[in-house]
Amino acid sequence: MEGIGNYTFEILKRLVLLRPNDKFVFLFDKQPEPKFLFANNVSYEVIFPPARHALLYDIWFNILVPYQAKKHKSDIFISLDHMGSLRLQIPQIIGIHDLSFIHYPNWIDFWNRKYMQLRLSKVIDKASKVITVSEYSKKDIVNTYGKPSQDIEVIYNGVSNELCPISPQEQNQVRSQLGNRPYFLVLGAIHPRKNITDVIDAFDSFKATHKSNHVLVLVGRKAWKYKSIFKKIENAKFSEDIKHLGYVENIYKIIAAATSLIFLSKYEGFGVPIIEALRCGVPVIASNKTCHPEIGGKHVWLTNSTKEVINSLHQICSNNSLVETKSKHGLEWSYKYDWDYSARQFNKVISNIKTDHR
Repeated sequence: MEGIGNYTFEILKRLVLLRPNDKFVFLFDKQPEPKFLFANNVSYEVIFPPARHALLYDIWFNILVPYQAKKHKSDIFISLDHMGSLRLQIPQIIGIHDLSFIHYPNWIDFWNRKYMQLRLSKVIDKASKVITVSEYSKKDIVNTYGKPSQDIEVIYNGVSNELCPISPQEQNQVRSQLGNRPYFLVLGAIHPRKNITDVIDAFDSFKATHKSNHVLVLVGRKAWKYKSIFKKIENAKFSEDIKHLGYVENIYKIIAAATSLIFLSKYEGFGVPIIEALRCGVPVIASNKTCHPEIGGKHVWLTNSTKEVINSLHQICSNNSLVETKSKHGLEWSYKYDWDYSARQFNKVISNIKTDHR
């Protein structure tokens, strides 16, 4: 699972355990896997038609969801993927992870973009509480839609407990499967917002000016508008040193064995790869944009240009003392991002809403 799906999974699987006396009804548009039914207080409904196109969203949220809420006598509706109902008469908690479709509308498909432009402001107005994942995104929502700040709660992403630093021996084992060479890592779905073309430019320039045996490893599915990115790879001076592994289910050791994560995304609501790398003790080079200074703090190399990326790569490859210091402090910093704590925050939001609506 990627960003929003993983956030929903991690929060809900803890939330149902924090509220054992409450009944949770999960709404699916296809038969769920057993792993999504977290406890005995969870039941589910499979709703037809599948909500896989923007033209069906209104049917789902404004007809089918209200019907299910009435059927189960629900007290609260939770939706963590930018969507909500305009017809529900019960409190709603709506998750808004970022407003990329506002700032970069060409980065998402036409129908989803139009749906968001027509509906999101109304959904936000109707929501009893909006959940978002960074102070940056909270400010963005307040400034864009005028939602009162007190009606927006920042609940950070957490980090999997499977992520941790690994030994030099384990690092060598991972690298042996990737050509037996050290590598810089790019992590995330392949699309224009991730700004991979700038990573390729920086990598090419670094290789041209430094004696380095490093390769560049890209991990992530092909999402959208990716053809120009792969054309850029094809035309790169060091194209043979750039490897795309596609989507990898278990990426933990691949992260932990990297020399550095390079994350130059143009826009993020949170930036999960930053904290995943920090939790592994891996240096992070990030663009000095949107939420990155907030999420990575002073423990990442924040950059504003290709030249600064190249200088950061040079420091990471040559200054072991600096790398050890920043990695140590970055690892400590990463422990603030904890799924259990985030679930407890979410639980408090629900309790406050139930109190307010008695």
